[in-house]
Amino acid sequence: MRIQFIQKGIDYIEDNLFLTISLEECAKAAGYSLYHYCRVFTSVMGIPVKEYIRRRRVSESVRMINETSLSLKEIGYRCGFDSQENYIRVFKTVLGISPVEYKKSRYPMLLTERGTLPGKELKEPDYASFQPPRIMTIRSFTVAGRSNSTTFEHERQFQDVPVFWDQFYSQRLYERLGFAPEDCRTDHGVSILNGDASDLYDEQGQRRGLEFDYLTGVRIPDTLKVPEDLDSVVIPSGLYAVFHHQPADDYNLIQNLIDTWRYIDFYWLPNSAYEHAGSLEFNEYDPHRNRLSKTIYIPVQPKS
Repeated sequence: MRIQFIQKGIDYIEDNLFLTISLEECAKAAGYSLYHYCRVFTSVMGIPVKEYIRRRRVSESVRMINETSLSLKEIGYRCGFDSQENYIRVFKTVLGISPVEYKKSRYPMLLTERGTLPGKELKEPDYASFQPPRIMTIRSFTVAGRSNSTTFEHERQFQDVPVFWDQFYSQRLYERLGFAPEDCRTDHGVSILNGDASDLYDEQGQRRGLEFDYLTGVRIPDTLKVPEDLDSVVIPSGLYAVFHHQPADDYNLIQNLIDTWRYIDFYWLPNSAYEHAGSLEFNEYDPHRNRLSKTIYIPVQPKS
């Protein structure tokens, strides 16, 4: 019943998203007192009402950046921000980068869709719709780029990693490694896990809230000298399970990747004949062939 009443308030917010929104009117639409509405909304949605409004406005502004030729100043105004400075500040607070940085790269972000908060609740995907992985042996190679820290706690990595990619592309770090924008190359995101694979999961088979480093980079020749302010990692030879996520567009790529990771962790690994076998996991994709298609590699070994 609480969700039904909260939805009435959300409908009011969405109908007035780019206008001045009265929390009292939201509560009235939901049939609650202001105090009770704010308390129940936070309990159900995981964030306060005002934060939901901010995230929705920023998410809709991302759509305008992608789908219109409007200036950032005009987009901020149309999305309900009272000044360009406020728009930039809120955008960076919500997504971790500025609108200018996003416009340069347009790497898909994890947006807040109407009435939902991705990651608030674990909604298991339809595992039957996933293709099982290929099990294959790969040779060692080197990836270079920039490493940043994140954590598995509360699935924080799904918010942080898109920001790391946006920074990688907006700063054109691949040029520091000898690649022109038009050059064909293979980009990789490498999760550098602390400890061994036995520390990765708890007794219930869930990922522990461990911190780890995530390197956004490009595959390089072994002979290339990496600039001192960049990082590199060697992907070891070995046996890997290779997964492909569901077909994606600019707005559901990150959610599809989340669903694939949940398929791996909650369904495939527990029910397969293999177990996690290393401290490096990585994504691979060719931005010139299909910027919305990623392949996930998990190091595995037969279960003992």
